[in-house]
Amino acid sequence: MREVQASPWVDGAIAASTIGAVLTTELGAKDALAPATCRWCAPPGLDVSVRRALARRDTTPALAMSNVMAFVIVPLSTIGLDLVAASDEGVLRQTWWNDVLLILEAEGVSLALNQVAKYGLARERPFVHARDAEGKARLATNDDNLSFYSGHTAGSFTLATAAGTIASMRGYRAAPLVWFAGLATASAAGYLRIAGDKHWFTDVAAGALVGGGVGFAIPWLFHRTRGTVTVGGAQVDGARVVAVRGVF
Repeated sequence: MREVQASPWVDGAIAASTIGAVLTTELGAKDALAPATCRWCAPPGLDVSVRRALARRDTTPALAMSNVMAFVIVPLSTIGLDLVAASDEGVLRQTWWNDVLLILEAEGVSLALNQVAKYGLARERPFVHARDAEGKARLATNDDNLSFYSGHTAGSFTLATAAGTIASMRGYRAAPLVWFAGLATASAAGYLRIAGDKHWFTDVAAGALVGGGVGFAIPWLFHRTRGTVTVGGAQVDGARVVAVRGVF
């Protein structure tokens, strides 16, 4: 098993602060922060076509299932399988807290970026756009203009790629299973957000790209074991030479 570097204090503080900020903006300050009108109102033709093909007439089942997928099934199939992979290697006691902490750190950073994008860009949700275009009366909410990009999708792909990256970095034999289950369930969560008419296709595509990128970058760029290089002298055939040895 290969080591994955982590600091419980630094990484714990990043995870706690970002997740805390997301919860604050979503649960406590949403009314004050949410834009009352859209800044990005007109969808491109691609989004209109995909919505026409995939959005359900009755969106309630798809929306309910998207929440179950993003908040239950994806975490179980990513964090859960990472822990199963560690147990299979016989290192669960040594690595579980480290793996979970780094996955949560990536998730916190990803969702914090999503909050900045949603409140800043103020994209109108597809079901709101459709009702406005048809002139139908509706009750405005603080969630109407927070479409870009999909937080369910971004969070799901962050969990999937972070867990898969950590499993691969550690050299777990079950790493391919962690990757497959995570990406499959994250993709299902993204599809359900379109089927539930909550997001445009480009919202979901951007969520997958940003979430996946953050999920990979946080462990790979900041927590992989760096190579070590040793420089010293050596005697070869009576001549003194410089020897360089390293592990990368």
